Amino acid sequence: MASGPQRFEFFVFSLPEFGSTRVSVDRGIIEKSESHGMLRRPKESDRNQELRREPTTEEWGSFRKILDALRVWEWEPEYVIPMCDGGAWSLTIQWDGARVRSTGENGYPPGFETLQSAIDALLRGN
Repeated sequence: MASGPQRFEFFVFSLPEFGSTRVSVDRGIIEKSESHGMLRRPKESDRNQELRREPTTEEWGSFRKILDALRVWEWEPEYVIPMCDGGAWSLTIQWDGARVRSTGENGYPPGFETLQSAIDALLRGN
């Protein structure tokens, strides 16, 4: 079994679409579920998507190196920019003694987009 995080939860919610993405890890399996919300009218096959896979030990190792380079373990507990529309997110990771719990509303830490890209790459297997 691959050696990934003991706990991983990532959630993104966007307004005005009311769409959301949730990524979690359970026993080395990473799973992503998406809901496109009620204001966007995607094709039926694209309405609620799920993706699930077991990354290799090497993929987990590369992902951990990215987390370390982004210094996610030092992210603030909260990033907030008050406004009506926008988005919210949360990240919780526990991995071999390193921990982070960070959330945001319209505010993001440096490297947030890189984190999203790394999660997508881990889900795709590249």
